[in-house]
Amino acid sequence: MMVKLSRIFILILVVLMAAVTLPHYYRISFGKRVVNPMINFSPVTKGFLIGSYANNKFQWKDTNGHIYNREEADNLLPFSNYRLLLAKGLMPDSLQGKKINIDTLRYNNLFMRLRPKEIDPPGIKMFPLFESKPARLKLTMPKDFVRFNTRMEFVNARENRVEEEISKRFTTALTEQGFTFPGVKYFGNPSTRKAFDEGYFVVDAAGKFFHIKKIRGKPYCKNIVLPDGFSVRHMVVYENALQEFYGLLVNDKNEVFLLLYDQYKLQKLPTENYDAKKDQLVFRGDLFYRLTTVIKDRKIISTAVNRKYQKIAAYKQEIPASFGETAAIVHHYLFPFTLQFGIKTTYFQDFYFSDYSFTALWLNIILMFSMFFLKRYKGRAGLNRWYDFLLVLISGIFGFIGILIYENTDL
Repeated sequence: MMVKLSRIFILILVVLMAAVTLPHYYRISFGKRVVNPMINFSPVTKGFLIGSYANNKFQWKDTNGHIYNREEADNLLPFSNYRLLLAKGLMPDSLQGKKINIDTLRYNNLFMRLRPKEIDPPGIKMFPLFESKPARLKLTMPKDFVRFNTRMEFVNARENRVEEEISKRFTTALTEQGFTFPGVKYFGNPSTRKAFDEGYFVVDAAGKFFHIKKIRGKPYCKNIVLPDGFSVRHMVVYENALQEFYGLLVNDKNEVFLLLYDQYKLQKLPTENYDAKKDQLVFRGDLFYRLTTVIKDRKIISTAVNRKYQKIAAYKQEIPASFGETAAIVHHYLFPFTLQFGIKTTYFQDFYFSDYSFTALWLNIILMFSMFFLKRYKGRAGLNRWYDFLLVLISGIFGFIGILIYENTDL
């Protein structure tokens, strides 16, 4: 009995490893690298510019199909290429009737990206709470780290000791604002490489949303009132000198908002069919426009709005598959499933099986009968191993390879 179980275990192990390696090398052999197009909105033409590779050469074109070389595109995207244009003496001094100030231009050049793997990532739920208004005007790493249990605690990192005085001060301030311990989600930017600090945005145990920061050693705690039924899923905190918004907010309905400095108001962004667990989201801004781009597996959708967040234009483009049509069909017939230990939508390592390809059952049945005739031709006693046939019927070529390897063993 133990011999039989050992053989079954080894065969299953071979199937799993084959489900990882064979599809991987198939993708390497027959797949092609797909580079997503770059989409910008030109303040000169007031239209979309799409950058992509054609004939191994990078080029820009507009929605009418007109192709621009690199130098022409630089002039059509002056806010993205202002350093280059300044060096060449080609930077315009005004656009759309507005005089351009380089410092103002820099403040308004905005960029945020949200990838699926950044939603609910693994992490240590202790973080530094910076002094938001330091005496020397420079952010420094504090000596203590913050955690949320039954209260808000400041833990001295060197001595592994709770700082009682400041812990009580912040816990009291949060409780007075209606905070329910413990904290559930925490969003912030725990880095000193920024101009200023806005602290953290925290979801409490009751689902309420709070802004917490330290100002001259004292707590600043604000209960941010959200619309009824609004549940915060994720936030990208963006500390920018423009100080128009705190960051990008995604709710459980996959709607995307900017959390404004103006009394914590929400400004909804156009994000058609966005799925935070599958799609990549890119937000760009300049002096005149805001551009929101949703990047899916096979489609890219961009929407431009003005500074009042009124929709101006939208653009959609299909993204070619990494497999050609023939290679994709063969893949579905050849492999009943695939296995990966890591995928692009999460940091977690696990067993990630693809959906089962029932079209592969035709090959599975052929391989099962081939194995039957092979065993019979060679006079194998293994004809009574019914689980061999079941394994090949389910796992196809993966199980067939495993049985061929271990057919001549004593197992």
